[in-house]
Amino acid sequence: MATATLQIDQTILQLLEAKATAQGVSPDVFLWQLLEGENGTASYPQASHAEPATTQLTPYQIAKAKGLLGAVDSSIPNPDSPPIHTEFGAYLAKQHEAEKRRFFVLEEIAEKQGITPQEWVRQNCPNGKDSQGRSLSQILDSYAVAEVAR
Repeated sequence: MATATLQIDQTILQLLEAKATAQGVSPDVFLWQLLEGENGTASYPQASHAEPATTQLTPYQIAKAKGLLGAVDSSIPNPDSPPIHTEFGAYLAKQHEAEKRRFFVLEEIAEKQGITPQEWVRQNCPNGKDSQGRSLSQILDSYAVAEVAR
Protein backbone atom coordinates (compact mmCIF):
# COMPACT_ATOMS: atom_id res chain seq x y z
CA MET A 1 0.00 0.00 0.00
CA ALA A 2 1.45 3.37 -1.01
CA THR A 3 1.73 6.17 1.49
CA ALA A 4 0.70 9.67 0.46
CA THR A 5 3.05 12.53 1.33
CA LEU A 6 1.63 15.87 2.39
CA GLN A 7 3.18 19.18 3.33
CA ILE A 8 1.72 20.18 6.72
CA ASP A 9 2.59 23.33 8.61
CA GLN A 10 4.71 22.49 11.70
CA THR A 11 2.35 24.22 14.14
CA ILE A 12 -0.63 22.28 12.79
CA LEU A 13 1.35 19.05 13.06
CA GLN A 14 2.29 19.82 16.69
CA LEU A 15 -1.32 20.63 17.52
CA LEU A 16 -2.48 17.41 15.85
CA GLU A 17 0.07 15.34 17.79
CA ALA A 18 -0.90 17.03 21.06
CA LYS A 19 -4.62 16.37 20.54
CA ALA A 20 -3.96 12.76 19.53
CA THR A 21 -1.71 12.20 22.55
CA ALA A 22 -4.34 13.70 24.84
CA GLN A 23 -6.82 11.11 23.55
CA GLY A 24 -4.25 8.31 23.76
CA VAL A 25 -4.21 7.54 20.04
CA SER A 26 -1.78 7.99 17.17
CA PRO A 27 -2.15 11.04 14.90
CA ASP A 28 -3.39 8.75 12.09
CA VAL A 29 -6.16 7.28 14.24
CA PHE A 30 -7.08 10.77 15.49
CA LEU A 31 -7.46 12.04 11.89
CA TRP A 32 -9.60 9.02 10.96
CA GLN A 33 -11.79 9.68 13.98
CA LEU A 34 -12.21 13.29 12.85
CA LEU A 35 -13.20 12.17 9.35
CA GLU A 36 -15.58 9.59 10.75
CA GLY A 37 -17.23 12.26 12.88
CA GLU A 38 -17.80 14.49 9.85
CA ASN A 39 -19.46 12.13 7.43
CA GLY A 40 -20.01 8.95 9.45
CA THR A 41 -18.68 6.69 6.69
CA ALA A 42 -14.89 6.83 6.92
CA SER A 43 -13.25 4.08 8.90
CA TYR A 44 -9.66 3.46 9.88
CA PRO A 45 -8.09 0.77 7.69
CA GLN A 46 -7.25 -2.22 9.87
CA ALA A 47 -3.91 -2.95 8.25
CA SER A 48 -1.28 -5.00 10.05
CA HIS A 49 1.11 -2.04 9.95
CA ALA A 50 -1.26 0.29 11.77
CA GLU A 51 0.31 2.00 14.77
CA PRO A 52 -0.98 0.82 18.13
CA ALA A 53 -2.38 3.48 20.39
CA THR A 54 0.34 4.69 22.70
CA THR A 55 -0.20 5.79 26.24
CA GLN A 56 1.97 8.41 27.83
CA LEU A 57 3.40 7.68 31.24
CA THR A 58 3.14 10.33 33.92
CA PRO A 59 6.33 11.58 35.61
CA TYR A 60 5.24 9.63 38.73
CA GLN A 61 4.94 6.39 36.73
CA ILE A 62 8.34 6.94 35.10
CA ALA A 63 10.03 7.66 38.44
CA LYS A 64 8.37 4.63 40.03
CA ALA A 65 9.44 2.36 37.16
CA LYS A 66 13.05 3.58 37.42
CA GLY A 67 13.10 2.99 41.18
CA LEU A 68 13.60 6.65 41.98
CA LEU A 69 10.73 6.99 44.43
CA GLY A 70 11.81 6.62 48.03
CA ALA A 71 15.46 6.39 47.00
CA VAL A 72 16.35 9.46 49.05
CA ASP A 73 15.25 10.21 52.61
CA SER A 74 14.90 13.99 52.71
CA SER A 75 14.83 14.02 56.51
CA ILE A 76 18.51 13.01 56.62
CA PRO A 77 20.83 15.95 55.76
CA ASN A 78 23.25 15.29 52.94
CA PRO A 79 26.56 17.18 53.40
CA ASP A 80 27.34 16.71 49.70
CA SER A 81 24.37 18.88 48.74
CA PRO A 82 24.00 21.69 51.27
CA PRO A 83 21.07 24.08 50.93
CA ILE A 84 21.55 27.09 48.70
CA HIS A 85 20.89 30.31 50.60
CA THR A 86 19.66 33.22 48.53
CA GLU A 87 18.75 36.78 49.37
CA PHE A 88 15.12 36.14 48.47
CA GLY A 89 15.06 32.96 50.56
CA ALA A 90 16.43 34.87 53.55
CA TYR A 91 13.75 37.54 53.02
CA LEU A 92 11.00 34.89 52.93
CA ALA A 93 12.35 33.22 56.07
CA LYS A 94 12.40 36.58 57.86
CA GLN A 95 8.80 37.31 56.80
CA HIS A 96 7.72 33.84 57.90
CA GLU A 97 9.31 34.32 61.33
CA ALA A 98 7.57 37.70 61.70
CA GLU A 99 4.20 36.13 60.82
CA LYS A 100 4.77 33.30 63.32
CA ARG A 101 5.63 35.85 66.02
CA ARG A 102 2.47 37.84 65.23
CA PHE A 103 0.37 34.68 65.36
CA PHE A 104 1.75 33.70 68.76
CA VAL A 105 1.12 37.24 70.06
CA LEU A 106 -2.47 37.08 68.76
CA GLU A 107 -3.03 33.71 70.45
CA GLU A 108 -1.60 35.03 73.72
CA ILE A 109 -3.72 38.21 73.69
CA ALA A 110 -6.90 36.30 72.87
CA GLU A 111 -6.20 33.68 75.53
CA LYS A 112 -5.74 36.40 78.19
CA GLN A 113 -9.15 37.80 77.23
CA GLY A 114 -10.75 34.34 77.14
CA ILE A 115 -11.76 34.42 73.47
CA THR A 116 -10.55 32.84 70.24
CA PRO A 117 -8.02 34.65 68.03
CA GLN A 118 -10.70 34.94 65.33
CA GLU A 119 -13.11 36.62 67.77
CA TRP A 120 -10.39 39.03 68.92
CA VAL A 121 -9.77 40.06 65.31
CA ARG A 122 -13.52 40.50 64.67
CA GLN A 123 -13.81 42.71 67.75
CA ASN A 124 -10.67 44.80 67.24
CA CYS A 125 -10.28 44.94 63.44
CA PRO A 126 -13.76 44.53 61.95
CA ASN A 127 -12.73 46.09 58.62
CA GLY A 128 -9.11 44.97 58.62
CA LYS A 129 -8.04 48.05 60.60
CA ASP A 130 -8.55 49.29 64.13
CA SER A 131 -10.08 52.64 65.15
CA GLN A 132 -6.66 54.31 64.69
CA GLY A 133 -6.30 52.98 61.14
CA ARG A 134 -3.62 50.40 61.99
CA SER A 135 -3.59 47.03 60.21
CA LEU A 136 -3.68 43.78 62.17
CA SER A 137 0.05 43.28 61.56
CA GLN A 138 0.82 46.75 62.92
CA ILE A 139 -1.34 46.11 66.01
CA LEU A 140 0.31 42.78 66.72
CA ASP A 141 3.79 44.23 66.12
CA SER A 142 3.05 46.97 68.68
CA TYR A 143 1.93 44.33 71.22
CA ALA A 144 5.09 42.33 70.58
CA VAL A 145 7.24 45.44 71.13
CA ALA A 146 5.33 46.27 74.33
CA GLU A 147 5.85 42.71 75.61
CA VAL A 148 9.60 42.86 74.87
CA ALA A 149 9.87 46.27 76.58
CA ARG A 150 8.43 44.87 79.83
